[in-house]
Amino acid sequence: MKPRDRNVHTHRSNKPAPAKAPASAPVPPPPGPRALLHARNSATALTPPPGPQPSTSVARRATGVRRSRPATGKRGRARRANRARNRRRVNWTMLLVRVAALVLIGECAAALAWSPRLYVRKIEVTGNTTVPTEELTAKLGIGPKSNILWLGTGKMRGRVASVPTVESAEIHRTLPGTVRLVVRERTPWACVRDESTGTCYTIDRNLIPFRTAESREAGLPLIVLKAGALGGGTAGEVALGAAWKAREVEEAARCLAWAKERRDVFPLEKVVVDAGGKLCLNRVGGVEVRLGSGLDLDRKLETFALLLARRTELQGAAESQIAAVNLYAYDAPALLTRPGAGTERRQDSLSR
Repeated sequence: MKPRDRNVHTHRSNKPAPAKAPASAPVPPPPGPRALLHARNSATALTPPPGPQPSTSVARRATGVRRSRPATGKRGRARRANRARNRRRVNWTMLLVRVAALVLIGECAAALAWSPRLYVRKIEVTGNTTVPTEELTAKLGIGPKSNILWLGTGKMRGRVASVPTVESAEIHRTLPGTVRLVVRERTPWACVRDESTGTCYTIDRNLIPFRTAESREAGLPLIVLKAGALGGGTAGEVALGAAWKAREVEEAARCLAWAKERRDVFPLEKVVVDAGGKLCLNRVGGVEVRLGSGLDLDRKLETFALLLARRTELQGAAESQIAAVNLYAYDAPALLTRPGAGTERRQDSLSR
């Protein structure tokens, strides 16, 4: 058999190929409402009755047919079953562990509350110089079987601070049974003598009287309140440990603070408040500085400071020919000399 020549072309027929049958187009649904769900699943289509047809939702309500959701219902039933199964299951091991922990905590609390090892056995008091230690210990109120962990330190501090001489108190606890009390007493700043009763009050810088005596303490400047200087007030109205709110005492304390800053040139002996509430500074050596009422007190003291710097005879503790300085009118101070020393009254004008 001869090989086929490569140059020979294969004979092809010129007849056209038979045309393929076109694919059947989908049959459009008939006009009108869609068929019901069970009719779509059945083999025979339901023919709607003649006449106007209701909408699909109306038809569903009329026939009582609803779409079911089997997957959602199964998941809900599974969740409910799991919750019911978990409720019935009790972890007894965890429950017993929790009960044992609560019992252990209660036992520890009871041991700490009633253990004799935590009773207060020693009380240390430091910082007191004039208040007896026994008085401060009694203010603490610690019994023989007081537990150191259950002490009310706030109330104890308040009871100790109620002592007029005590300015502040601190309480420290050291296990197993030591309580340490640190107090700070008030510092004496001046003495106020009420001549209506003859009582001397020792006050601190905040004008708080904390101690009484029949005479002033040594080394303290003196404020003298004449009878009636407090506007009819009596010594019984003065409360130890509370600030003295009398205006006359506050003005006298301002004069005293001014004089303490100039103690080298103006050594003050006392501040006197008369029955009318007028102030007078008594210098050592017999010189009086009459300030009058407390009105414009700062300007009066400023005027006297200028006068003190100009007149050297007013400085120091030596006796001077000037007996008094009248500053009732602070813009025109008057100098009063002693009898027999020449002019008894002279007015001194100060240039500002």
